[in-house]
Amino acid sequence: MFIRALTVLLALSLASIGFAQQVTLDVGDEAPQIGDSLTWLQGDPVTEFKDGHVYVLDFWAPWCTPCIQMMPHMAELAEKYAPENVHILGISVFPRPGMTPTKEWVEKNGSQFPYAFAEDPTEAIEKAYLSAANIYRLPTVMIVDRDGLIAYVGSPYGDFDRRLDRIVKGEFSARLAKKSNEMLSRAEEMARDGDWQGSLDLVDEVIELDPSNNGQYAVSKYQILLLNPEVQALELSEDAPAYGRRAVRELIQDNIEALDYLAWFVTMNQNLPVEERDLELARIAAERADEVANGENVSVLETIAAIYEAEGELDKAIEYLELAITKADDQEMVETLRKSLETYAAKRDK
Repeated sequence: MFIRALTVLLALSLASIGFAQQVTLDVGDEAPQIGDSLTWLQGDPVTEFKDGHVYVLDFWAPWCTPCIQMMPHMAELAEKYAPENVHILGISVFPRPGMTPTKEWVEKNGSQFPYAFAEDPTEAIEKAYLSAANIYRLPTVMIVDRDGLIAYVGSPYGDFDRRLDRIVKGEFSARLAKKSNEMLSRAEEMARDGDWQGSLDLVDEVIELDPSNNGQYAVSKYQILLLNPEVQALELSEDAPAYGRRAVRELIQDNIEALDYLAWFVTMNQNLPVEERDLELARIAAERADEVANGENVSVLETIAAIYEAEGELDKAIEYLELAITKADDQEMVETLRKSLETYAAKRDK
């Protein structure tokens, strides 16, 4: 969803006309049945999607190194979510001359990855899923939710883990996502036609439709109001400062990630010198995020530290970074925070 937000932001900001190939399979659409199209090489065959079950379709190929590098993680997900009726299906597509045959690869390596593997000998699944979604790259993952709807289309990186977790917990609706995307497409058309007020009002409706999943669009709208010269030249009902505060107060008040993203963007916005950044808004958003997170969200604590650093209050910035380090459970994040801590300390001690 985050990537989608950036795409919509770019489209609305430029109001450009594109000519994308038609997509006939997207989030919210019914997943095509697999039937007997696949040749199963490991695990229990799946010919239909059972109600109440979740299926991760991991499209891969023996020649695709990034695909194979993701398999240990897929195995972890298969084990983690098995009690929740989640099934990982490794489906080999896009064969190339001279590659190791899929059957041979699975026979040699499949036991390391305890989930189902299959190949698509007639390319029926490739056409029904990947071609229909206008995707010709690997690795690609799709998630079929408990209602048999496509709930994710994309790479196994970035938003994938979070989306899968939300789908499993019932916190993501593919139907609402489809409606949201349709509304965003209308907003883009309105922007291209010069109706910026109508377009940006429609973005608010998208947020209100599904606040927990669409909150990041408030940040996109704030960015448009702040940075788009064409929009700034118009007499709209709200400017960026007013909208940012209303978004925190009324639209994303309980969405930790959206609040944190808004605060971080305002604080770190390289398009404006520090003295012109709305650090008051950043603090309002970050403090609300910290309140909702009960002081336990590492990213929010890092953002608050960055706000203090931008304001020149380095002792407070260091205090919040040290707090964030005590709560971080990811070693990579700990190292990132320590590097920032060293930078802040060196700056303070000059």
